[in-house]
Amino acid sequence: MNSFLQNLNFARITILVSLVGSLALGYLGWMQYEKLQGLREDLDKRMPDFAKQLEAAARKHTQLAKNFDKEALKGQDDLQSYALRCADDDRVEIGQIDPSLTTDKNTGPPKVEDQKLDIKPQDPKKGFSRLRIANFLYRLEEQSRRVKVTDVEMLPAGPKIGHHEVPEDIWTFSCQITSRQRRD
Repeated sequence: MNSFLQNLNFARITILVSLVGSLALGYLGWMQYEKLQGLREDLDKRMPDFAKQLEAAARKHTQLAKNFDKEALKGQDDLQSYALRCADDDRVEIGQIDPSLTTDKNTGPPKVEDQKLDIKPQDPKKGFSRLRIANFLYRLEEQSRRVKVTDVEMLPAGPKIGHHEVPEDIWTFSCQITSRQRRD
């Protein structure tokens, strides 16, 4: 050993350091190669399932995006402006309505609240045909999946008539719509 250290010069030191370094790098390279092979095998096994899941998620996203675009009651809108917009719609033309909003936070699921809107015409004596009232109620539910008509009351408008007379097709109405929303 003593003779080995005596004959040690710069060239031999460089060779020894290179040999030790190449052994260390070879070991690290082999470990990286093993890790890469394991990842490739894992990728080959799990990729078909991931591709199917990704495709299903993309289809669901597309469907939800289309439904959101169709939805007339957007997240930033309130229920009152939605009802006013539906009342002024073509083939409805109910005119001015008097909406009053209430909130019920004691519904079944947690963090869910029901917003209820009582709707009646501003002029309580003004009558409408059944067709206009039906179109209004239909528009309320058609343009938003979150809104449901939960109560309707229709009374004959106009003068009192006898029991044997047929009333005109003019009615006053009041209704209630409900929108279930997530509570913050």
